[in-house]
Amino acid sequence: MHRRHFIAATLACAAAPLGVLAQGSYPSKPITLIVPFSAGGAGTELARAAMNAASPTLGQPIIVDNRPGAGGNIAVVAAAKAPPDGYTLLLGHISPMVINPHTYSQLPVDPMKELAPIGLISGGPQILVVHPSVSARNLQELIAYAKANPGKLNYASAGSGGLSHVAMELLMSKAGTQMVHVPYKGAVPAMQDLLTGRVQVMVESLPQLLPYVKDGRLRAIAVTSDKRSVYIPEVPTAAESGLPDYVLSSWLSIWAPAKTPIEVRRKIKDALDQAMASKAYTDFLAQSFGTKAPPMTMEEFARFAQSEYERWGKVVRDAHIRAD
Repeated sequence: MHRRHFIAATLACAAAPLGVLAQGSYPSKPITLIVPFSAGGAGTELARAAMNAASPTLGQPIIVDNRPGAGGNIAVVAAAKAPPDGYTLLLGHISPMVINPHTYSQLPVDPMKELAPIGLISGGPQILVVHPSVSARNLQELIAYAKANPGKLNYASAGSGGLSHVAMELLMSKAGTQMVHVPYKGAVPAMQDLLTGRVQVMVESLPQLLPYVKDGRLRAIAVTSDKRSVYIPEVPTAAESGLPDYVLSSWLSIWAPAKTPIEVRRKIKDALDQAMASKAYTDFLAQSFGTKAPPMTMEEFARFAQSEYERWGKVVRDAHIRAD
């Protein structure tokens, strides 16, 4: 009897999914976070700060693997095709996760189906700025100038189909005006031409543009949050300036391959929650003009991501935006 019981137990273990057997000891080796940005950029540094804060809870180092290119699609594909064991994660940015599926005619993977949402690590407003050569000092004046001078204002984006592009298309649709889109290969070259006045308008993340507003090289027109930013409280929101529905944020989040066991994802989420509350991460956000993400459960974040997917899909369809 004992022999038969032993053989039966052995066969049962052999038949069990490897992921289930591994969950109790997860993680037992370093974890890789695939990041869709270049090394040294603001997004990479924020991801590194969050992972450094989460690592002690998990008991393993989290290695940042930069995979920039194709509007974030390279990183998304790499993460989606990784083994679903919790040892490969993705830093999900709003553009590749919920905008690219609408702006690219063909993608190798569907991020909303082939990746599983875990949690937000940051979420902050965009800021609308102009070069000082533009006379407008507030949003209504900018809208009026654009209407009176069709084709004279050029706006920069970090690339066709990205957030800085679709955010301006949404602004123009709500304001009933048009400006000329000038796409660049990334935010850095776009900002360089903005600073020289070659292009005059841009919507981009607050941490990216705020230093240039502070030193007077750009003029802030409005922030896209529902409340004024603590980093630049003198600048009104777009809602205060006459566009009540123009509220959006640029968020970063953590995702895993879709079939990653739920128990493993919950361990990662618990570590993220502790990291978000840590003094080290809070201090990093304050130093880099970042904004702490609103607290959400894993299920709440999944619903938020789906709502963002639907919202930006409509903007893309209405404006006929294509990235390829």
